[in-house]
Amino acid sequence: MRTAKEKGTPFIEASLKAIEQWDKFYMKIHALQERGELLFVEALKIAEKGGNEREINEAYGSYVSFLFGNGHDGRADKLLQEWIARFPNSNEARMSAATYLWYTRWQGKKALGQLNKIKLPKDPDSSDIETYYYAQELKGQVLLEEKKEKAAAKQMRLLADFTEANFDDIRFFFELRFVTLMVRAGIALEDCRRYLKTLQRRKQVEHDQKATEKLLRETAKATRKSSQRA
Repeated sequence: MRTAKEKGTPFIEASLKAIEQWDKFYMKIHALQERGELLFVEALKIAEKGGNEREINEAYGSYVSFLFGNGHDGRADKLLQEWIARFPNSNEARMSAATYLWYTRWQGKKALGQLNKIKLPKDPDSSDIETYYYAQELKGQVLLEEKKEKAAAKQMRLLADFTEANFDDIRFFFELRFVTLMVRAGIALEDCRRYLKTLQRRKQVEHDQKATEKLLRETAKATRKSSQRA
C-alpha cells in the first residue's frame, strides 16, 4: 500500500485507477465472451445433430458473426473457410465472406468474387430474398468504390427493380449506403429515386425516414442540375 508521500500527481492517480478498474472489467468481459462462445458452439452442435442444412448454415453464421464482433478475426476467418468449404452453394456463407472481405479487409475484388456466386434458388423464401437483396446492395457499394461506374449504374437499376418486386419479403430493414453514394456521385439518379420511393412505402424508424427524405431532396436537386447541363 502506498503512503501519502508516495502518491503521484492527480493525473497519475487517475491513470492508475483507470487501469485497475479496466483490468477488472476486462476479466469480466473475457469470462462473458468465453461463456458466450460456448453457447454458439453448443448451438452449432445441436444444428449438426438435427441435420437441417438451413439451421446448420444459420448456426455457422451466428458463430462467425460472434467471433468477428469480438475481435477474433483469425478464428472467424478459419471458421468461415470451413463453412464455405462445407456448403459451397450457401448464399449465407458467401454473404458473410463478402461482408468480412469488404468491411474488415477492404478487398473489393475478392468480395465481388463471393457476391457473384450468390444466386436465388428456384423457389426462394423470405430469407433467400433478403440475403440476395443485401448481396446486391453490397455489390453496388464495391463496384462504385472500385470506380466501375457503368457497372454500378446497372447495379442500381437491378437493386431498384428487385426491391420493388420483392418489397414485402424484405422484412427487417432497407440499406441506404449504396444509394447514398450513388446520389452523391450523381449516377443513375432516376433509379435512385425509384429505390428511395419504394423504401418510403414502409414506415421507417425516424433516423432512416429523415435520411430517405433528405436523399430524395438531394436526388431531385442533382437531377435538375443534370437537366440544366444537358
